[in-house]
Amino acid sequence: MASHSTPHAIPLALQNFETGNLTENALNLFQTLGYNTDRRDHLNRPEYAEFREYFISDPTRFSEERARVSDWLYVDLLFQLSLSEMKSQIFLFDARRVDQTVMEAYLFFVIELPLSPSRLTAFTCWVF
Repeated sequence: MASHSTPHAIPLALQNFETGNLTENALNLFQTLGYNTDRRDHLNRPEYAEFREYFISDPTRFSEERARVSDWLYVDLLFQLSLSEMKSQIFLFDARRVDQTVMEAYLFFVIELPLSPSRLTAFTCWVF
């Protein structure tokens, strides 16, 4: 992935979501925002059942109801951002530092939802 682009590239990356492959458009957006990693992968079947099989090892720690998985039209793994990659991309973090005591890596996913005004409000309440 290339380094972060100008602010003018962000609206274009967002417009690309109107057509094309959701995974590729999401990767392009993150690339535009400056997330640089080669640790990419994807789900063989971009659906909740496959996500659950690979990423929900303890169902008591993931609420399907709260995550509204019945609304998920598509879900795919985009990439992993490791602690060392976060340190080298310090411009992405407001605090100008990475808290080494919290996480070793982050996984980034893209999820497609049906479009409706109520979804926009509900989205802000989701905790995965």
